[in-house]
Amino acid sequence: MADDPIPMEVEAKLLVPTTTDLRALARLSHLGPYRVQARGAVRLHSSYLDTPNLTLARNGVALRLRRHGHHWEATMKWAGRVKGDVHERPELTVALPSAPGLPFVPPPGPLQTQLAALVAGRPLAPILISEIHRRLFDVLPSDPAAPPAPIAELALDRVRLHAPQAGQAETTYCEVEVEQRGGDRHDIASLSRMLRRGFGLQASHESKFARGLTVVYGSGILDSSDQRVLAFHSMQAAVRHIIARQLHWLRVHDPKVRADQDAAEALHDMRVATRRLRAALRIFAAGIPARLQTRASQELRWLGELLGGVRDLDVQLAKLDGFSAAAPAGFRPTLGALQTHLAGERAGHRATMLAGLASPRYFRLLLQLERFAHSRAPRRPGDAAALEPIAMAGHRAIKKAFRRLIKRGKKIQAMPHPEDLHALRMRAKRLRYLLEFLQELTGKPGRLLVKRLTELQDLLGSYHDSVVAADFVRTYVEGAGAQLPPASMVSFGALVASELRRAEQRRAEFERTWRRFTRKRTVTACDAVLRRLRRTEASPTPEPAPTAGQGGTS
Repeated sequence: MADDPIPMEVEAKLLVPTTTDLRALARLSHLGPYRVQARGAVRLHSSYLDTPNLTLARNGVALRLRRHGHHWEATMKWAGRVKGDVHERPELTVALPSAPGLPFVPPPGPLQTQLAALVAGRPLAPILISEIHRRLFDVLPSDPAAPPAPIAELALDRVRLHAPQAGQAETTYCEVEVEQRGGDRHDIASLSRMLRRGFGLQASHESKFARGLTVVYGSGILDSSDQRVLAFHSMQAAVRHIIARQLHWLRVHDPKVRADQDAAEALHDMRVATRRLRAALRIFAAGIPARLQTRASQELRWLGELLGGVRDLDVQLAKLDGFSAAAPAGFRPTLGALQTHLAGERAGHRATMLAGLASPRYFRLLLQLERFAHSRAPRRPGDAAALEPIAMAGHRAIKKAFRRLIKRGKKIQAMPHPEDLHALRMRAKRLRYLLEFLQELTGKPGRLLVKRLTELQDLLGSYHDSVVAADFVRTYVEGAGAQLPPASMVSFGALVASELRRAEQRRAEFERTWRRFTRKRTVTACDAVLRRLRRTEASPTPEPAPTAGQGGTS
């Protein structure tokens, strides 16, 4: 059963200059049209945990253990976003039955699901301590006759942040938090504006965790999450950033795959990240230690097969659902038998996949990639090609991949074989991965070329899926479905015929799609990408480019 969606924390954070200002705020009874009602004071002791090399922090995650009186809870927060004064971020809180031991082991359930790929079996220990004296207030509607439910909670905090070991760096400050309760984002923004104007407060764009992390460990920890490929990077430096980015996306999708939440989309995206990691290891092999390149490639192939077994069945079940919805009522019992069979196959593959994702083998792979991604490139690598500027290496690789794609496409005849279209799809995918790896350097021409490749890939992917779907049905009829009554073969025949018709439609569309792809504008876009990379070799400052999402066509 899928875990429930993670709640969103919506709050404004404001810095208070002095404790005198904090005491003045504590005397509030009204704030603009809102009533303010005191609720009491608490002392909160929190420990923020991480792996030995701060993997959670590097991935924008904070894990907090908090004691409130005799009660303990664990909270996981993600970076989220800050818009104006208002912070919005996912926040998962789990009550703990007793005081947790150290190193901390996440209890089974949603917290463990969310942390598994980040922690990868490593111990979690305190990296930062937070001590807060908090005065709480309910912010109520202005109308006394309105329901007494608060629209927001006002927290006046005196904060001390310090390292777990005594005598190390620490900071103290005062802060106001305005957290959404029964109101909406507009209420929080309005309350924040009134506090800033009425008391001269300043908006804080940092969480307590980020502020403490910077004080104790320096800003370099947060800066290490920058995964952009820049013009001055050598191949060996750039490939570390590329691996870090794809590893990040793999870890983002891992929890939803484990929980079977948004399963088809999350599984597809995790599989894409796996494929892109394999592609990066192959394309930029000169910048990677040979032993790691070989071992990680093998393990990523294993992971791709684990995910692919479930993903392929998701595609077939979705296709069967679509056909069944439009099929005659008499076909549905037979199609239901196939659906039950495919669902059973999926359950078996999913059990195998989950066992793999919980295995030391998977965790070792994650740690190998993480260690490499965050390691310093050696000054004197064994292969001189590793020191080649990434723009130069990218120029050569894109030029070669585009030439091979066009050459492969020209060889395809009017009625191409499935193998020919599949090989062309692989060539298109490799070029697209290259462009996306170097998206900061290829700019708008690169994005235009990726768009053209996506259109081609979508057609070829649809063709491939229909051919595979027809084979799935044939395999079922020859195996598990062989005992069904002969009359049921009519339903299966109609399903196979439907998929083969769709495949033929896509194959018939191929010539027109390929002709459109090879028009001058595509060639011009590729030439523009190559010119841009040549210029970039001489200029170390690339133009900023938006970060592409992870998902869509694989």
